[in-house]
Amino acid sequence: MVRCRTWTARIGTAIRKLRGAEAVEEGDTLKDGFQHHFLPEQVASEFDEAGLDLEYYSGGTCYGNAVGIVRDAK
Repeated sequence: MVRCRTWTARIGTAIRKLRGAEAVEEGDTLKDGFQHHFLPEQVASEFDEAGLDLEYYSGGTCYGNAVGIVRDAK
């Protein structure tokens, strides 16, 4: 599945470059309108920037779940 996402993003970005449009990110899809499905690494990065530790991630369905724990303030 991840390989498919990577190639979809690469091909979509190439087409959008020709049109002068913004690049496609891995996880973007047009199923039932525009959607972005976050990869575990993206969720962990977003949580890290917000000062959270990723405790749990489940992205196997259309609606993923993630739980973050606030880091101890030092």
